[in-house]
Amino acid sequence: MSRYLKNLPPLESLIHFEAVLRNGSFTKAAEELYLAQPTVSVQIKKLSESVGLPLVLQDGRRIQLTAAGCELEEACRRDEKAVLAELAEHTRDAIDAARQSVRLETYIFSAGEPGNQFMAALLRARRRGVPVYVLVDAWGSQDLADSYWGPLRQAGGEFRWFNEKTHRGFVFRDHRKLLVCDERTAF
Repeated sequence: MSRYLKNLPPLESLIHFEAVLRNGSFTKAAEELYLAQPTVSVQIKKLSESVGLPLVLQDGRRIQLTAAGCELEEACRRDEKAVLAELAEHTRDAIDAARQSVRLETYIFSAGEPGNQFMAALLRARRRGVPVYVLVDAWGSQDLADSYWGPLRQAGGEFRWFNEKTHRGFVFRDHRKLLVCDERTAF
């Protein structure tokens, strides 16, 4: 992909590209992103321009990746894993360095890795006497048992579900992914 990219494309365009690929549709991607469909189309066009080649072909409602689109998708997936692993390491390091407070707010949290590593870091912070506050969206993390947070609560940390009771009809969700340590380090 580096042979196509002269400059890094805007992150917003990559987010829209990923949503179009995952949903197989500009319209469904726009709905997911709470945007108008033409906005998503414009972002994909801008991304294609930054690459210098078309990334997707559209046949009616079907989306098909071009060779450049396939290569960009592969590069994004490969780089995404490396970036996420590095980000997880930095965020756990920030929790381990915290001395005043740790505040975590997220849409999706799950048992397993890296969730268990985050839980271990939160528990280490509590053992150091650092106040820990966690807010997790009840809809986005509905497969996670409330008992998962028992060790944090027993250690004196605070855990709350965001909007736990509204699983029918219109749902208010918390899509934030935010970690703030010592009121000055944020991810």
